[in-house]
Amino acid sequence: METSDPSNFFQSDQDLAALQQHIERKARIDAALAAAAAAASATSAASDSTTAVLDASAAAAALSSVGAVPEFVHSFPSKILAIAFVAPAPFPADAGPKPLWAFLAESGHVARRIDLKTGKASNVYKGHGGPVTSLAVSYSSADGSDEFLYTGSWDKSIRKWDVKSHTCLQIYLAHADFVKSLLLFSPTRLCSGSSDRTIYVWDTTPQPPADLDSSSTAKTATTSSTATPATTRRPLVTINGDHTRGIEALARVGDVLFSASSDTSIRAWDIATGRPASAAAVSATAAAPLLKGHLTSVYGLVTVETDDGDTELWSASADKTAKRWNLEGIPDASFTHPDFVKCLAVVAGQYLVCGGRDENIWVWDIATEKTVKVIEAHFGEISCLGLHGGLLWTGSLDGTVRGWKIRGTVLPALPRFFPSLH
Repeated sequence: METSDPSNFFQSDQDLAALQQHIERKARIDAALAAAAAAASATSAASDSTTAVLDASAAAAALSSVGAVPEFVHSFPSKILAIAFVAPAPFPADAGPKPLWAFLAESGHVARRIDLKTGKASNVYKGHGGPVTSLAVSYSSADGSDEFLYTGSWDKSIRKWDVKSHTCLQIYLAHADFVKSLLLFSPTRLCSGSSDRTIYVWDTTPQPPADLDSSSTAKTATTSSTATPATTRRPLVTINGDHTRGIEALARVGDVLFSASSDTSIRAWDIATGRPASAAAVSATAAAPLLKGHLTSVYGLVTVETDDGDTELWSASADKTAKRWNLEGIPDASFTHPDFVKCLAVVAGQYLVCGGRDENIWVWDIATEKTVKVIEAHFGEISCLGLHGGLLWTGSLDGTVRGWKIRGTVLPALPRFFPSLH
């Protein structure tokens, strides 16, 4: 690939080298997937043992070049920006295979509800005027099913959807810039974080007519109804003034809301007042009111319940680290990567799994802070990941969601008492 090629006139040698590496990486990943599929097919046929052995040998060689191959690969029309897993609900025994539901937020201005086992969408939620960046799900008190979906977008709005009818019920408008994060703090309290440096707390119960703008010119957000959804512009609580740059992520520990920002800090809040959480309130959680330790943008926050009933707070950052925070607001464990870390999860309290801009899955032993495994997982930034249904799921800017077997694939070994992941 030469820079003398007219089609490459405006590309530097560095750009072209990166493109070539991307092409080669995609070829390795695709070859590993094809080899694994061929080996599985040959093994199931079992009619020619020589062919089966050869296919298994080819699969092993391809596998060694990328680290592991996923159990599932599902492709979608646009970049995957966020994933929200649906908690299991009662399912009729005679209704066939039990689906494994999740919601996806996509750069193509839509969210969709998919069965992770098949990749098929049961509903698509259309109406946003920009990429959908964030998701939150609330559940029916009657049967435990997913009832409402909340979506945040670059179009500065938040939308509430009826999951089954994919009808937009309400639009929340107050942010002056991209909505980057959503967190359902309770069944009636939704927190939103934005690039405008503000966090809003919304009352998600039906609002009185005076608080609704039914004449909103917002375009209809449903494919099953032509009714214009009501719009509310009055958040219940406003939190601003302390973060100096945009809000990237939100997390809850007990009664305290934590926010991560591109100003390098993580802060704790009382959502009832909108003020910084008191030292007493925060001391009962996993960190201090102000956590400083990252060098640049903090992209992700994750809370982890420990065996002794405590809650740990973890963060992912553009400074190429993932960190765990102690009671004094100081990171007591730090894991350094070669590039931005965007998302993370903790497995069995023993292993840290991270994804980010280098497109790899990184697996760490928490106790030793040593790398256990690196998997060439995607050929685009890994934007989100999580554990669901006994698998690790990763979403990427390459437009795919991939499911990875944890035992023996992502991790070399797990304790015998390791429970099923839901």
